[in-house]
Amino acid sequence: MDRCRHAIARRPGFSGYAPAQSNYPPQLRASDLATHLTITPAPIDRRVLIMPCSFLPDGSGTMVLVTPPRQFVHASALIGGLLIVSTVPLKCQEWEFCKPSLRSQVVRLKPAVAKSLLSRFCISIRDTEDFGLICDTRPLGRAFADIVDNQFHPKGVNFGHFLESGGEGAAISGWSTEGHGNHFGGTLLLTRDNGKWKPVWYKSGLITRFCEKAKRADGRELLVCEFEDGGMGHRYHTLYGVDLRRPLAEIALADADSFESNFCNAQRQIMEAVTWGIDHRSFSVVIRTPEWYRLPEVSCGPHPPKRPRASVRLEFDVTDDGLRPRRSAPKTEQVCSSTVNRVSDHLQPPSTPSI
Repeated sequence: MDRCRHAIARRPGFSGYAPAQSNYPPQLRASDLATHLTITPAPIDRRVLIMPCSFLPDGSGTMVLVTPPRQFVHASALIGGLLIVSTVPLKCQEWEFCKPSLRSQVVRLKPAVAKSLLSRFCISIRDTEDFGLICDTRPLGRAFADIVDNQFHPKGVNFGHFLESGGEGAAISGWSTEGHGNHFGGTLLLTRDNGKWKPVWYKSGLITRFCEKAKRADGRELLVCEFEDGGMGHRYHTLYGVDLRRPLAEIALADADSFESNFCNAQRQIMEAVTWGIDHRSFSVVIRTPEWYRLPEVSCGPHPPKRPRASVRLEFDVTDDGLRPRRSAPKTEQVCSSTVNRVSDHLQPPSTPSI
């Protein structure tokens, strides 16, 4: 989502506002900002760094702009977005449009716990008011190539048996200056070896901020995770599975997609709470579409989209081969007649669609 898109701040030396969006966390010279925004600044040679929303497991976070220690210019970030110019933390919220469907087992990472877990990954860890925990990372090779500028910001931890049924693992959610393309974060995996935590890899774009564990028959655990995102007028609530043995092979499970226009119709979808079976070996989720209507006087082309079912239950099993959809056909839930009428193909949109 454009989670911090409403935040606008004034920077001394500029004759106007420099609006901003958290989708693009680049580093820019003040003069570059002025050039691309056609703003005339006073003489400024400081460089500024725009950081993305840094989310905590409870959904809160901050977005700040500081002077970085190193010089790096990336001026293309203004394309399609706005840019904040501020040195004051701005409050952000992960769950702005959606309600979480999982009871996340991710625990907020406290400084003392972080230092214990990350002693072989971080040269030093400091707790800051603006950014929370900052880890200056050790050079550990290609498995950690996604770390930017030798810094990692750990936020939450989820302990489990991720690689072996008898092994101990820790999935550390956080960020290293990722942008929207990598969902503003990544995951650091640790395993416990002879009583000490050992870093295995860091993957940008692997988001484990809100997850529950699912147990296979052999005792090894997978993750069922969620996040909200958006772009081009769409707002997504996404549910997906993660096997930390294969971190790049995320398992798409369900999406709730809300939008005010795709040039043909509009819709609002809601993902209900995930319901778990015995021992977390199976689960289901309901996707509802309480609003759907065609837009007036538009061309939908030769194959216009069809109205989705008012309510669909998706069921999954936790198997030794991973998370698998149940083979039975999706079950359509019973809904009241007013809801059915609301999503009629012929229903005209309200004067101001509420999406």
